[in-house]
Amino acid sequence: MFPSLLWLRLLCCAMQAKPETWAVQNIYATVVVHGQGTGFVVDNRHDITDLSNVSFTWALLDGSGVRGSGSASGGPHTTGNTLALHGYTPVDGVGVEINATSPRGYVINIWHFGESKPTAPTAMLLKGKVSTDTIHVTKAPDGSLTIVPTGGAAQWRMSADGELSATILEAAAVNADDFSAKSADNVLMQGGPALLAVDITNSGPQQLSETNDRNYGPPLTDTLPGWSSAGPASYTLVDADTAALVNVSGTYSDTATVHFLYRFNGTGTIDLTYTLTWHGPKMSPRQIGVVFDLPSTVSKLSWARKGQWSYYPQNMIGRPVGTDVEPRTCTSLFDACPHGAAVPANEWKDDTNTLGTNDFRSTKANFTHYMLCNNADMCVGMTSAAEHHGRSWMHVCSLAKQATTVAYCSTAAIAQHDYRCWMRTVCAVYGYPQTTRHHRLLYIAWMS
Repeated sequence: MFPSLLWLRLLCCAMQAKPETWAVQNIYATVVVHGQGTGFVVDNRHDITDLSNVSFTWALLDGSGVRGSGSASGGPHTTGNTLALHGYTPVDGVGVEINATSPRGYVINIWHFGESKPTAPTAMLLKGKVSTDTIHVTKAPDGSLTIVPTGGAAQWRMSADGELSATILEAAAVNADDFSAKSADNVLMQGGPALLAVDITNSGPQQLSETNDRNYGPPLTDTLPGWSSAGPASYTLVDADTAALVNVSGTYSDTATVHFLYRFNGTGTIDLTYTLTWHGPKMSPRQIGVVFDLPSTVSKLSWARKGQWSYYPQNMIGRPVGTDVEPRTCTSLFDACPHGAAVPANEWKDDTNTLGTNDFRSTKANFTHYMLCNNADMCVGMTSAAEHHGRSWMHVCSLAKQATTVAYCSTAAIAQHDYRCWMRTVCAVYGYPQTTRHHRLLYIAWMS
């Protein structure tokens, strides 16, 4: 049983590859190709096979279809063997893909060399008619702030207790206090920041029994409860009134004290830093970050990230670039490989639950750009020097959680969707009274 459990970490019960498969394939590849100057060398990790028995192919990454074969020789456990790519001439700005195939016919690994960096999404934070003019701040009697460039195209609101919302106004001449131009499509942010700190010992939904009466742990989406602001936000205009610094402080029950410092720029961007002092029980955090609430319509995810490997399959949730990935949630879950169930037609990345597909709700580590857009192409995005991580999920909010329930959808229910509502491992679904659905965006500052 032990080997079977190990393989189930790499393959789902329908024998489709999970993301860990690609990591294992790279780590334990019996052939490794390295770039060396304008050429390439090969390390042979085989115990018996000579590199002359391994098939190498190459192809330009410009879509031209130019390709060819390669060859190398070198005994087992040798390094630095020269790889000759027959007919290959380097082209400026064009990468090359190299494949190695075992004598037994399977692909050992794939490498990309000279490929350009992932392209950043064209739209970023608060895309629209964003003015580069000076910042205007209005403070209401209740302590809330309205922050808008004098052109009036982008508008932020900070409530008295520190809740942030963002709106694009269609008319550039709209006064900061005039919300008549606001429509549902223009609302890009409707709450946050909240703080999320996930203990590394909490691995999320866990199956504790082989019976149908399963017990599960909490999902990895619960933010710290009990936010209490230390007082209304304070602000200062800086850099000739082209930016506004806003300070918000408060506590999360007896768990943490947090100070948020925003810099609202006239270019339509926000720089956010925060200081966290932890007072709760000792924990080893898996992820620490801030969470923002977005309308459910702002749910088309695009990203560019720095990957660990030079090549990723396009069906990998860890691929360096993703465009317009949608959550495609289902309201009930299909049991994990029940007896007689048909193997789903979709790929593992498209398996979904109430939080969204695996592709949508997975952490995109070391992103350079991370963006969510609505159908009107208005977006909320984040940028980083590949030092931060992003995660999104669909969220159902209610004043009070009721008892945890587990629901399954039948084969007939699956057929009602244009995608497969399938879960390899069943997870907890909270039952709620009257609910509303929105979307949550996690900006991870630290991850282990």
